Amino acid sequence: MSCQHSLVYTRSFLKDVLKAISYKLDQGHSDAPVFYQDMCAKIEHLRDHPEIGSKPAHFPVFCARGYRFLPYGSFNIFYAVRGKTVVCMRLRHTSRQPI
Repeated sequence: MSCQHSLVYTRSFLKDVLKAISYKLDQGHSDAPVFYQDMCAKIEHLRDHPEIGSKPAHFPVFCARGYRFLPYGSFNIFYAVRGKTVVCMRLRHTSRQPI
């Protein structure tokens, strides 16, 4: 019996990812494919270890909603664990507010 969680991505999360990759490409960064692949690998790790992220204590609304965040380079991956599902909510640059 597998103890892996399933992964779900919100539209907002997918839009955030697209914006981050588009920005990298627009700025001439050749690492956009690697950025995406490494981010996917980091998120995949949440299947077995959904507790590895931290609670966003500096964002009380997110904390109250049960969100966690996982740092990835200069970004934070905001997610929530709902039963056996990890829901990726937002990808935000660390210089920005989460919403």
